Amino acid sequence: MLHTEYASVAGPIVAFIDQLRDHRDKQIVVLIPVPLPDRLRYQFLHNHFDLVLSAALRARPDVVCARIPVPLHVTDNEGPVAGR
Repeated sequence: MLHTEYASVAGPIVAFIDQLRDHRDKQIVVLIPVPLPDRLRYQFLHNHFDLVLSAALRARPDVVCARIPVPLHVTDNEGPVAGR
């Protein structure tokens, strides 16, 4: 668990990955979940964090970013639920 004083999420994750790069000589794979809402009107609710993080890690040759789509489905009586 990474803690930060500010609303920035990408900064602490990039710093953590840089610490891993300093102590290891192997390639690092970062899996980034990308929410895919089933309705277009819910798309604006997601902050596109995947694009920010992958852009921040793009200059590091030993780090591979994989954006994994995660479908979100909404039922009539519930809020968004992953994996249904």
